[in-house]
Amino acid sequence: MPRQPTKPKQGFNKKETKKTINKKEKGDRAEREVKKIFENSGWQVYKPVRTKFNPKDIFGVGDLLAIKLYQKPHLIQVKTNKKDINFDQAIKQ
Repeated sequence: MPRQPTKPKQGFNKKETKKTINKKEKGDRAEREVKKIFENSGWQVYKPVRTKFNPKDIFGVGDLLAIKLYQKPHLIQVKTNKKDINFDQAIKQ
């Protein structure tokens, strides 16, 4: 007796899942890079732990919070789709 073809599972697409994972990895990589740049300049950087119940950003605005003695704190929103970002200028402000 020939085997009946099975229906694909609804709501699951391998290509879509792989693309989503790559975007998350790309964002995490960019955040680590920015965190490292600020830490090398003497800033203490806080990145909140992301859980199911915790919002993604700090106050819904930034990904990282950089603090340095006698400096204004920086709330940093990391973007991966922008080009030509001058980190030195951002750190000096």
